[in-house]
Formats: sequence, structure tokens, C-alpha cells
Amino acid sequence: MEKLEYLEHYQKLYASLTDSIDELRRYELTNRIELRAIITAAFVKCFDFNHYNAFNDDHATSFFRMSSLRSICEDLISIKYLLKINVKERNTHLRYLTNFYLHKSIVVQQNFLQKFNPGQIIPDAEKLLGAEKVKFVEEKSFNKNKARQSGHYDLPSAAQMAIETGYKELYDYLYFATSSVVHFRTDVLLKMGWGDLDKSQKLSEITFSYKHYHRYYLAFNTFYGMYLLSEQAMLLRKYLRLDKKFMSEIYDWRNKTKDSDWPEIVTFDHLNIEGPSNLIRIMHRIRTKNNLYDSN
Repeated sequence: MEKLEYLEHYQKLYASLTDSIDELRRYELTNRIELRAIITAAFVKCFDFNHYNAFNDDHATSFFRMSSLRSICEDLISIKYLLKINVKERNTHLRYLTNFYLHKSIVVQQNFLQKFNPGQIIPDAEKLLGAEKVKFVEEKSFNKNKARQSGHYDLPSAAQMAIETGYKELYDYLYFATSSVVHFRTDVLLKMGWGDLDKSQKLSEITFSYKHYHRYYLAFNTFYGMYLLSEQAMLLRKYLRLDKKFMSEIYDWRNKTKDSDWPEIVTFDHLNIEGPSNLIRIMHRIRTKNNLYDSN
């Protein structure tokens, strides 16, 4: 395993939180769709992502893990939005979303497999849901206003919820960063090619691999995974009944990283520009902090 000192810090942190998380895993579910169950699942999912990043030996696969930050960020935004609306509206959304995604899964699965692997026996959409429900699912408009007029109860877009919950900058930053591994991005695909310069400073041959630049993706996943966990912990502390010891670890991490450089989407290395020295970075941070004090 590649030895990285900062990972050892995260390993100790997650080891200290594991007992509390294991308590949260055991949940007595009722026959209702409960917000607290959804909150618990989202929080445990975020922790497991971070734990895996810290302890997994295969650092090169960090490129593929980065996309998970997108869903964890959306969990945070959506849950905060649900907590802001009234209970009746919230419960309507939860029932609708849980049922609709199950029904949609059944329908799209049938449409795909019946066409490309018709010999496979699968749950029959019309027998399970009825023709009207299948039609309801298939004809849902991409336009949210039209969808609502047809009886759908979609949440606002993630971007809109981010604005309403105060997470716009976080959303913009992480969604753009993770879109690089979720969507078609020519710059990211080309960045997978690395090679040596010949005497004329031109690349004579490159090799494509997801393993190139894996330390960048590992550091990005590790930091922002913990950042999202800390945001969830502060937002959901009373719902999850997180104790003082757990929260002290969260606040300690945030305080320690407050005055350090965070992983960037575009680094000086990406741009082939020589970055500032450590001394310049420290002086800039001191000057910035003094300016903040002066403005207050």
C-alpha cells in the first residue's frame, strides 16, 4: 500500500467514529417511509465512502470513486430542503419518490431487456403496476411544471434546492468537479494520456490509463468526502442523536483544515505553471485573514 501520511490521520479519525456509526446502522424500520431512516442511510453511506477511501489499498481506482461525491452532495442538499418544508408536503414527496423510482426501475428494465435479451424472465410491469401506472411512469415530462400538472411530486432541481438551502457554491463546485468523471469530457479523457518528452519537447508516445494522476483524485475524494460528512453531521446532529464525542471530532477536523489549502479542480500543475512557494502561500493566508478581521 502506498504510504501517505494524511491518510493515516483519516484512518485514525474514522476508527474513532466507527462505533457510533455501527450503532446508527441498526435501525428499527416501521411500515412507513420515515425521513429519519433516509437521513440515517445517507449519513452511513457518506461515512462508508470516506472509510473506504481511507483504508482501501487500491488508490489508483480513486478516479472511478470520484463520481460518488456527486450523489453524497445531492443527499445533503435534498435532505436539507426536505427539512425546510412542512411535514405534509415532505411526506408526500417521500412517498412519491420512493414509489416512483421503484416503478420506473421496473418499466425501464422491461423496455431494455425485452428488446435486447427477450429470453430473460423478469417481473412484468403491467401485471405488477397496471397499464395506467406504466403509462403514468413512461409519459412523465422532463419539464417539472408539466410533470406536476400530471400528478407527479418531484423535488425542485438540485441546483434550485442548493440555492434555497444555502449550498449554491458547494453545489457548483462539487457538481462541476464530479461531472468530469460522470459526463463526456474531452479534457479529462485526454488527461488520461501520459508520456515522456523527447528532445524537441514534444510527446513522442503516450499511454492512456485511469491510473495516471490517481493521487489527485484520492486527495480530492478524501477531503471533500469528509467535508460532506461534517456538513451532514452539523445539519443532522439532533436527528441522528450524535453525541458530544462524535461532534468534537467533526469540529476538530474542520478547525484543523480551516487554515490549510484544499484540493482544487484546476491546479498549477494542470496548467503547467509553477505554483507559489510555501512561504508565499502562508503570507497570503495571513494577509487574507487580516483583511477579513479588518472588514468585520
